[in-house]
Amino acid sequence: MSLLLWFACLAGLAGANLLPIDHGNLSCDDTFCHVTCDYGYIPSGPYGVSLAENDSVACERPVAMVVGGFNRPPFGDENFMASTEVYSIVASQECQGQLPDIPVERKGMFGGWVGGLAVVCGGEDIHGVVYSECYYFSTLEMSWLYLQQLEVERSYAAVETLDGCLLVSGGRTMDGAVDSIEVVKGEGCEWSGQVEKLETEKYGHCMVEVGGELVVVGGSPASYGSTQVYNVEEKVWRNASSPQKDRASHGCVKVVVDEVEGVLVAGNDFSPQDLAEIYFPSNDTWVWTKYMNNERTGGGMLVLGGRPTILGGYGGDYCCKEYYTTAESYDSNSGNWWLLHARNMTEGRKGLAVFPLPSSLFPGC
Repeated sequence: MSLLLWFACLAGLAGANLLPIDHGNLSCDDTFCHVTCDYGYIPSGPYGVSLAENDSVACERPVAMVVGGFNRPPFGDENFMASTEVYSIVASQECQGQLPDIPVERKGMFGGWVGGLAVVCGGEDIHGVVYSECYYFSTLEMSWLYLQQLEVERSYAAVETLDGCLLVSGGRTMDGAVDSIEVVKGEGCEWSGQVEKLETEKYGHCMVEVGGELVVVGGSPASYGSTQVYNVEEKVWRNASSPQKDRASHGCVKVVVDEVEGVLVAGNDFSPQDLAEIYFPSNDTWVWTKYMNNERTGGGMLVLGGRPTILGGYGGDYCCKEYYTTAESYDSNSGNWWLLHARNMTEGRKGLAVFPLPSSLFPGC
């Protein structure tokens, strides 16, 4: 334990002690420390550690874990994918992007960095069967291993990582869309909020935490033009301003513009698919960004290199549609989208799971 933290915790101050670390801080009581990282960073391990383990805590830039999805070769059948890879904006030959296959071939999976584990769940197979298994990636064995079952089988659910807990909302089941919510817990999972269900049944939506509230945008089968916000403290939903464009099979992620937090929404099932926009909960407004470089549906979003980034998806001109291997990121200073030319994914995919992992797990990335 560092001397600074030891003396601070012995000081007997009321409430938790807030202590700075690189790119974040620790909030500690007499026995436990909660990790909070700055925008664009994630913990190197669990979001919560014992007081004695605080020296092991770091916040670092993430890389992207990419899992599953599907594509289709010209004049061929749909190819449901078991392949997984690491995507990094670092152009380095030392970064070995391709990882071992997950044991299943599925689209519409979802996951996150949970309790120091890369976890991916659910999805559906080529026969339309929806599943509830969760797997985690073991960096020691370099393989995907079974973790647990979800309470409800789901594909195309929306997720958000809150205090080390993976909040899973909605999705498509064998009986159709659902409004139920569940939490996948791991080591250090400390989220104390409670959300019983969404306002309506939906899948293909997105969910982001902004300012202590959950913002849910769009989704099928009948929520395309919806924005709903959950106040964690009051435990109530409210309807907010609709996006300027109906949304389904889109991605969204937190963005910071002039020190104001918002939700960047990009990609769509509805044409044109290159229209992106930002929702600001503080004044309940939507603002267009400049056009994306590519039309994309079914891509995956996260923050990489400090910028919102979308990977993969499907789109393009009528004559030349493709399953993208590319990624593009949004620069909030200029309002522009930039294609990332330094590195592509190894395979084009739609309906993929994308989530951040600490870059230290993959040397060279």
